[in-house]
Amino acid sequence: KSSKILILVAIAVLGAIAFWFAHIQFGSRENDPNLLFQLDETTVLFVPPENTFVREDGDRNLLVSSTADSPINAGRTGGVSIALPADIEAAASGRTIEVKINAQQPGDNASAQIAVAYSTAAVGNSGWRRFNLGAEPVEFSFTYEVLSHPDNLSGQADYLGIWADTTGGGRGVQINDLTIRLVSEEQTGE
Repeated sequence: KSSKILILVAIAVLGAIAFWFAHIQFGSRENDPNLLFQLDETTVLFVPPENTFVREDGDRNLLVSSTADSPINAGRTGGVSIALPADIEAAASGRTIEVKINAQQPGDNASAQIAVAYSTAAVGNSGWRRFNLGAEPVEFSFTYEVLSHPDNLSGQADYLGIWADTTGGGRGVQINDLTIRLVSEEQTGE
């Protein structure tokens, strides 16, 4: 009987350690009210022609590639993109955001450079922000001042675009994590 109790205690301790590690490693929106978005296994992607992505079931990591040599950085963008829900668009409108991406070169057919763009439905975009990749995971980030959406345009989706190979050679990048956070609560230009 005491061995069963010890096993249950050990399982509870291991569960608590796993829970603590997940919150330290990946954060939690409840613990960070400025966290607007974090890539997870349920994130839906729009994949236009000249782009591909692979994600194993239940995995949040993505393998993205592109043969586009000059994709647009507006609207959904010409790269693989994530349509951000209206509540994120509303929270980002008129504020400064920080986009962080943890990426690396995959084992095969690796891209040397990735580009990421934050795009609104009607009030501009960040342009492609380029980052050089290596074999080890590296976290890149940029900030962008999202202009205020006029009332008649509120509720339209904002997008985060990923251009996996800036040469258009069809090479790929592994994306391990991606977040969008509010940097400032102050309103920017109307």
